[in-house]
Amino acid sequence: MSMTERERYFVVVGTLLRLLRERAGLSQGKLATCMDSSQPSLSRYERGDDCPTLWQLRLAGQALGVSPVQVLEIVEIAFAADVSQMPARIARAALMTAAYQALQAAALPAPAAPPAPVAPGADAPPRSPVS
Repeated sequence: MSMTERERYFVVVGTLLRLLRERAGLSQGKLATCMDSSQPSLSRYERGDDCPTLWQLRLAGQALGVSPVQVLEIVEIAFAADVSQMPARIARAALMTAAYQALQAAALPAPAAPPAPVAPGADAPPRSPVS
């Protein structure tokens, strides 16, 4: 059984989100928070079971250092892969590969390094000595 056009689009969007998230070194929980979503929802997006809203894609792009336009351009390139005659399992793998290749071909700047963890109390003002 082949995939519907909608199912194929969800797989491409989800795969690209996962690849960009991993490239930026973010956890699902951190990106979900940035997207005003939840970790289980982001997991569904990344699996291609659901699709984020345009607003959530905008927020994700901000967190990942890419514009929504760049995200959608890469999605459209990967979505052009002809998988219409393939069984669903093979089509899913082919779309994931197409998303990976489209991301590699895109001229995106390197992601900013995630902030370094701060030691507890490191941001507190120094204590004055007690006399």
